[in-house]
Amino acid sequence: MNLQSEEARADIQRRLRRIEGQLRGIDGMLANGRSCREIVQQLNAANAALQGATHQVVRAYARECLSQSGPPDPARQAAMEELVDLLASAR
Repeated sequence: MNLQSEEARADIQRRLRRIEGQLRGIDGMLANGRSCREIVQQLNAANAALQGATHQVVRAYARECLSQSGPPDPARQAAMEELVDLLASAR
């Protein structure tokens, strides 16, 4: 897949940079001897952010790649959106 939408690509890159910052922060927490509870909370937050980024990539894939497999079809587009939402809620 090659993301054609500059908006989708920028959104995903922003998310990844934020996650990168979270991971650096967690590394710093470990180095500074922060509590396990605090570290686990931050790991959970980073994991949720990564899942959100994955959701956005899947959504972009459905919109940009799968929808190009034929003429525009609102029913197919709605089904793809529903599938993406179902996948996101299954996490």
